[in-house]
Amino acid sequence: MNTQRISTRILFPLLLFILGAHVACSGVVDKTSGVTGISQNDAKLMVDDYDPQAGPKLARYKGAEIELRAVSNKSKNTRSWSYPSSDGRFWYRVEKNIGFYFKGCFQKALMSAGATAYDVKTRAEVPKLTVTCLYITDSAFKAEVTLENQGATLTKIYDLTWKPPAVEDRGVLAYNAYRYMDHIVLSVFSDPEFTSVFFRK
Repeated sequence: MNTQRISTRILFPLLLFILGAHVACSGVVDKTSGVTGISQNDAKLMVDDYDPQAGPKLARYKGAEIELRAVSNKSKNTRSWSYPSSDGRFWYRVEKNIGFYFKGCFQKALMSAGATAYDVKTRAEVPKLTVTCLYITDSAFKAEVTLENQGATLTKIYDLTWKPPAVEDRGVLAYNAYRYMDHIVLSVFSDPEFTSVFFRK
């Protein structure tokens, strides 16, 4: 009887591991991977590899300062280190975690426009930005954005869409994901409601 119990304890986790490995190798969203969503078929994204193209369209921010207070992830469809493709066949694996990746890309995009983007607490007069991601795939991004400046506060939900290319090449999909990031940054920082609070005198 004890032998049967021990065998069950060993075999059941082993079967889960084999099933998880099979699903990951097939490129399907791997729910047995717990919080990671990591598979062998990921498109890999790094802050260092993000080359912002949004800078020229954000010329108004040249010389401006902003404090990136926090970028957090409450997207129930994601994992800590990845977000899924819209068809659920693979993951976009980000650097460290989703909050780190989005915050790093926002900072890099703003710096490319000539702005100073702080990732630590700074002076009271510097505008403060908080972003909470609510839903992310390679074709949809939803987030709550809060901007505080000179006693004024804007809290707004941004619900954006994007069309990824119909290709399998993970390098092409990663490049497209960086252009998707440009779209997100431009949509927020070019929004008239956002700019009216940011450039408030």
